[in-house]
Amino acid sequence: MIEALHYLRKAIIERLSGSIVLNSQNVPVYNRVPSDATEPFIKVYSLQNEETDFNRDSYMLDCMTRIDVVTSFDGDSGGELDANEIVSQVLNLVRTREGNEHVQNGNFADGLSNWTKSGDVDVIGGEAVFFGTDELSRIRQQNVFEIGQEFTLNYQITSYTSGSLSVVRFGIDDDNGIEIPTTVGWHTVTANAFQNPLQIKRKGDPTTLSITNISVKPKLSYFNLAENGLKVYTSVLMNTTYFEEDAEDKTYFRAIIELSNKVQKI
Repeated sequence: MIEALHYLRKAIIERLSGSIVLNSQNVPVYNRVPSDATEPFIKVYSLQNEETDFNRDSYMLDCMTRIDVVTSFDGDSGGELDANEIVSQVLNLVRTREGNEHVQNGNFADGLSNWTKSGDVDVIGGEAVFFGTDELSRIRQQNVFEIGQEFTLNYQITSYTSGSLSVVRFGIDDDNGIEIPTTVGWHTVTANAFQNPLQIKRKGDPTTLSITNISVKPKLSYFNLAENGLKVYTSVLMNTTYFEEDAEDKTYFRAIIELSNKVQKI
């Protein structure tokens, strides 16, 4: 059995380090706090793990990690806001589900800006409208994907009469790619990218439909521990506890975040 806690702790420290800022200053992140450390700082330490899936070939661990935010103030009491602000930044990083938007003008509010089209497709009223029989019909936006990474495509089908769509070299490394749902409504498709442009094309039969609100974001794993033979499946905030400690010369205000991660041996 692999001891997953220290790999997870290291990944959390790496994600937070250099990314937490208060009053235009980076907040340092430690496992072992040096004797000359000054507040504010963050301490990350492991609490416990528990095996939750018992089988011969693999296992699932519930790993608990604490993230201790320490701030201090000259005065008798108070000063919770700085701790609140640091906690908010920490949670945005350790609970992230997806990355930044990669598509520009996904709702076609600016017409064909950032897009090109070919074949039987027009942009009308904030929608890309497919029609006709040209098998090369498609819309294209450059530099959307990063090859080899997993992305989530979201979009809205606003009208449908016939036909189907696919995304070129998305999910499958060929010019057809994977077929995507075309029923009226919102859809989400997650797959690996095999080229940089986003190309949504007519697939097969004559196609008459409208698509809009196209969004592509990288799918971020909670923490990538693949090189350690582990996969992190969940990242759940168990609780955040705030408390105040009064000393002779200053007041300490702390927040302890308890994070639960389901980790499986792969």
